[in-house]
Amino acid sequence: MKNFILVFLCMFITSVNAQVDRANIREIVVLKPDTNQCTDSNDSWRYNYAAAELHDYFYKMSRSRISVLAASRQDFDSKNITLIGGPDKNPVVNELINKKLLTVDMTDLGQEGFIIQSVKHDQKNYLVLAGNTGVSTLYSVYDYLENFCDVGFFADGEYVPSQSSIVFCNVSRKTKPQFSDRAYYYGNTSWNWGLNKYFARFARLDEMESFVSWLSKKKNNQTLWLMSAYPDTSGLVAKKVYDYNLVPEENYAAGWPQSWDYPPEYRTKWLQDWFSYARKRGIKIIYRISDIGQVPKQFRVKHPDLPYIGSVNYEGDFLVPTSEEAKKYGTGFIKEIINLYGTDHLWHCTPYMESAGAEDPNQAVQVKLDNIMTSRKIIHSFDPQARQFIDVWDFTANPMKMWTEERRRKYIESMPDDTIIWDMAANFSSQYEKTGYFYGKKWLWGLLHGNQGDDQLFGNLENLNNAITTVAKTPEAKNLIGIFNMGESHGHNLLLRQMVTELSWNTKEVDYGEFIKKYCLTRYGRKSLPNMLSCTQKIIQAVYSDSGNMNNMYYQTMGIRWWPDVSPPFDDVMVGAESVKPKLPNQITLLKDAVTIALNEKTGQNENKLYENDMLIYTKALLGLQSNYFTILTFEAFKKGDKPDFEANANKAMQCLDAIEQILSTRPDYSYFEMIRAFRSVPGTNPLATRMMCQHSINDNYASTDNFEQMVYHYKPRMKSYFDEMRQRMEKSVNTLNRGDIAQQITDVDNNWRSNFGKFPKDRVYEGTTVQAIVDGYKLAMSLDQSTATTEKNSQEKKDDAVSVPNFNVPQK
Repeated sequence: MKNFILVFLCMFITSVNAQVDRANIREIVVLKPDTNQCTDSNDSWRYNYAAAELHDYFYKMSRSRISVLAASRQDFDSKNITLIGGPDKNPVVNELINKKLLTVDMTDLGQEGFIIQSVKHDQKNYLVLAGNTGVSTLYSVYDYLENFCDVGFFADGEYVPSQSSIVFCNVSRKTKPQFSDRAYYYGNTSWNWGLNKYFARFARLDEMESFVSWLSKKKNNQTLWLMSAYPDTSGLVAKKVYDYNLVPEENYAAGWPQSWDYPPEYRTKWLQDWFSYARKRGIKIIYRISDIGQVPKQFRVKHPDLPYIGSVNYEGDFLVPTSEEAKKYGTGFIKEIINLYGTDHLWHCTPYMESAGAEDPNQAVQVKLDNIMTSRKIIHSFDPQARQFIDVWDFTANPMKMWTEERRRKYIESMPDDTIIWDMAANFSSQYEKTGYFYGKKWLWGLLHGNQGDDQLFGNLENLNNAITTVAKTPEAKNLIGIFNMGESHGHNLLLRQMVTELSWNTKEVDYGEFIKKYCLTRYGRKSLPNMLSCTQKIIQAVYSDSGNMNNMYYQTMGIRWWPDVSPPFDDVMVGAESVKPKLPNQITLLKDAVTIALNEKTGQNENKLYENDMLIYTKALLGLQSNYFTILTFEAFKKGDKPDFEANANKAMQCLDAIEQILSTRPDYSYFEMIRAFRSVPGTNPLATRMMCQHSINDNYASTDNFEQMVYHYKPRMKSYFDEMRQRMEKSVNTLNRGDIAQQITDVDNNWRSNFGKFPKDRVYEGTTVQAIVDGYKLAMSLDQSTATTEKNSQEKKDDAVSVPNFNVPQK
């Protein structure tokens, strides 16, 4: 009995203390800083914006509007006061410091560090959110909301818990970045003509603003934009410099679109608007310039006799970098970029991607160095504070096997000392150890997560966390100045991306296990935390624990030739299927468990769009991997001549695709039709641009991403052709099938996709909500036995008693 009383008292005291630490939101007053002395208008704006953001999130949490007053005001009764800004901007903070009530040294915080500190004085509770700049003060507000108020900031949206009180007292946090450069790339390379969900080229302004806002809230401070020699991504720059003639055109380089899309005036205004939005929030723009001397195809047609380099992949057109013509047009190009868009002094200038530039390897190295030095000289003539980034992806691509150790050393050591080396693919092809940590130059650790079409869930979270934290504390890596988070596409693998943004701030503050808990807490809330944490842990086991397994979906990779490892099974391509088949049953079981657990939270999460996003992705992954498994079983039945097993498994594989199609049909962000409609609403667009979008989506099976229309007109018909060909061969007692045997069928489907691109298949739209489609897909997944058809007649699916089956009372649309 005594023990019971003691436990009860401990619980009571803990509960009381927790309540004492909290303040009722409606009783809080925010004192904003005095920005009259700010010489930087953007910084002044940031201080005021920090106060406004805090007010807005307090309102979202409690539906209570609080007072935001000037720091000089004293006419209020509240005992709970939030102070925005440091002692130089907020007189109340300065007073607390002078009275020795706030003992913090702001000088060692730098330009981006901040404090979150509670102080009790004169029967009042103060909460100080402050840095030495407007940017760092804005960081302090977002950090407080995330780490003390359970607000979640994610690439696909936000989670704001409903609560009337928040942690306000006994708070103490002081932090500053470990790295000066914290960059995130939203794919916009010249050939990224895909869906807004994955690529930035056709993103609406509000979509770019949401992306930039997330970067700011996660304390990233850089993003990258390609300025190409075409008006597609540089707007009026290319039109002015190269006298680009805007006529309807359809150009390609190695099958990739190379042309204009929006009218240059529209593109320029769009860029100016979101660049301004980003810069106000402390995000700097890295200009990835086309190699000095790159010209549009139109230009080369007009000027065929100018000196151009050779040995260039992707059919690029480049003037010899030391030529007067390259210097002339390069100068005009850099000048116009700065005139139209300003500069943050960050320039990415890596020459001749995946290309040599000359037939002789030694000459190739020199041509690349000539390009780097020419671009440097031109850029510095207009932007003396410029910092030049050079990536070393070329060492991995290794055109002509040119990159020997000797040539790598010459290449890097010949660059100016202040050149910053970007180890773009350090997560799977690191170069820093092979080059003595880039021979003493400053460098960036780069995450390259996925090609354009790799929107499936994959990676190894724990290994990635360990890799970044290990290199950050390695003595030889003393010149590591930043983390660059990129992929050729955006909008997927959000858990992995979120972790890297956290590590980019300070690896010492990230514990892997605690990060996973925080992710679930700030994405789904405290009430759903136990189940959603369990769900997420199973997702990690299923798809984020094997670095060698890419989890590519066969319906996307059917017909692929350049990457046999992810191809569906053929007699001449079995390496991928043989390696993944043993893993699939366990992956599928874990995904089933994860979705089962998560669906038990659907009632409490019915207003949370992030939950819906995840359930869509997890269910789609489950169905996709099941389709892969049944495709392998279908091929094995074909090889054995077992028609019943063949038909049973082929039918299961296609049922999975039907269910994915239904889910995708409920969401406009997975629709090409919606993107094209928005694109065409802008007057003056290139009328042939949609044809190039179509080609992009199927070129070389490289950029195949999930979307509704392509599932209907392209992915499913290709899989059907594959199964039909085997079916016909079985009728002839033939049990061999090579990739080339269905080449014509694949071509026919590609042509059908071209003829239907931009059409919306209304008859294939699911009549219900996204959640209803998810539940239907889940039910199908649970009903499909993973055994062969013969065995399943005599088997009964085993139930995991530890995973409770959810109640499917889904609201009607």
